[in-house]
Amino acid sequence: MRLEMRPVMRRVTRRGRLAVLLAVAVLPLSAFASAVHGGARRGSAADQVPLSAYSHMRSHMRGRTTWDSVFNAEQAARGQATYGRTCARCHQPSLGGADESPALTGGTFVSNWNSHSLYELHDRIMSSMPTDTPGTYRRSDVVDVIAYVLSANGFPAGTRELVASDDSLKAIGFVSAKP
Repeated sequence: MRLEMRPVMRRVTRRGRLAVLLAVAVLPLSAFASAVHGGARRGSAADQVPLSAYSHMRSHMRGRTTWDSVFNAEQAARGQATYGRTCARCHQPSLGGADESPALTGGTFVSNWNSHSLYELHDRIMSSMPTDTPGTYRRSDVVDVIAYVLSANGFPAGTRELVASDDSLKAIGFVSAKP
């Protein structure tokens, strides 16, 4: 494939090459991310931050995972209360989802986030939720809700809280199957 593109790439400026490479790499991944996350309508809040934007963050798979007791029970309880106040109106009290709001428990949710980092999940929530006023949640509340969602999906609680720092969240991989 590289040989086929070489004549075309010679005629394109450096800036143009970057645009071509981004179009070839990002557009297909963006479509995949949209399909994975509930097939959000084009232009909807959930479509604003494609998971392809995080493809460079796969190093977390060598570190801690969701099976390493990355949150504690108290944090999950706070998250449940926050979820009830802020998320349940769209995702339902059962976390089962409705209409265009995906379920936050079960095989589909877990497999959609498998091999991503908790940072990606956190960032997705921060940048696209709530859909009517995205970006209004506090980082600490989002981390508590993530702890609740992890607990509801059967991941084990530990003794320490999940920390809201980017580095901490990037270091924890979402792994669906128990090792």
